[in-house]
Amino acid sequence: SRLGLRTPLTAAMTAVLCLFTAVTHANGRLPGATGLAIHPSDGSQLLLGLTYGLALTRDHGSTWTWICEQQIEGNGSSVDPAMVMTSNGTLVVLSLTNGGVLVSRNDGCTFERALGPLEGHRGTDLALDPSQPSRVLALMSSIVEVVDAGYPRFDNFIAHSLDHGGSWEVLAALPDDMLAETVEIAPSDPNRIYVSGTSSADPLQGIVERSDDGGRSWTRHTVRLPTGSGSLFVSAVHPSDPDRLWFRRSEEHTSELQ
Repeated sequence: SRLGLRTPLTAAMTAVLCLFTAVTHANGRLPGATGLAIHPSDGSQLLLGLTYGLALTRDHGSTWTWICEQQIEGNGSSVDPAMVMTSNGTLVVLSLTNGGVLVSRNDGCTFERALGPLEGHRGTDLALDPSQPSRVLALMSSIVEVVDAGYPRFDNFIAHSLDHGGSWEVLAALPDDMLAETVEIAPSDPNRIYVSGTSSADPLQGIVERSDDGGRSWTRHTVRLPTGSGSLFVSAVHPSDPDRLWFRRSEEHTSELQ
């Protein structure tokens, strides 16, 4: 469970930060952990997102490999990468520079850019399919134009890979009137997919798109966001109830939808 992992992971994160504090001075951000991806069947393998790159362990945190920002096309910005680890240990990460999808099969020594339908598009999130852990979903959201009313129109779609990021195809097109931000698959129902974001015409209008059929059709729900937020992120879907999910806003408030 998420709670059960906190104590050992906190110790592991602290160890990583102590190991690499000396090399973070070139980055303007304070050292910190920003995300976590766990191997779907082997809890000894962890990939940590850090403010200065990534850290990978395959042995419960006894040893770590540091992957610098440059390996994932970082430029010292405050963007944190979406990332997943597939069932064969492949690392799939979003580029820190332009949101391209990067894939590594050698523990982060090298990354290859995913091409095909992803080429030239900006990725905003990744999700691993719990029922098929060789399958990765990539949420793409790129500005196409700014309309006369002054707000952007987006090219939004979900692509998926069935072979650990080796090849990709478009799974679903999404409406162009929103900035798409996060994608999640319900652990208890792989056909239930959620995409969250905000309206391009009104950034305080949160949007949740729900598919019950694997992406073939979508139902929209809206959430009014408080002043100063302007983002809506799906944090989790209940492990046994696909109708229940949690989302967070940029001001660190957490809400629940049912």
